[in-house]
Amino acid sequence: NNAFLAIAHHDSSSGKAFAELVHEEDRAAWRAEFAKLVRRECDSFDFEGRLAGREAAPRRIHTSFVVTAASEILGESIMFICQDVTEQRTAEEKLRQSQK
Repeated sequence: NNAFLAIAHHDSSSGKAFAELVHEEDRAAWRAEFAKLVRRECDSFDFEGRLAGREAAPRRIHTSFVVTAASEILGESIMFICQDVTEQRTAEEKLRQSQK
């Protein structure tokens, strides 16, 4: 949706799948968890990682994925909620550094 595309700094015309937007160093971990969801080894999972992007410092996101019945027509779908946690993680790191 548009809110996620704004976080990812992409537009719908890029045609990229979610996996392509995950930073390459975090992609294998995301794919492993997503595969478990697809195989129905779990009904949901949370993932925190970086987005691939043009910025020097990648955006950090926290996502929650869940299998849900979207509608009678679509049957089961995988939906996710994404939150940009970049500023929160930066503040936490600064606090840790100041406590050393």
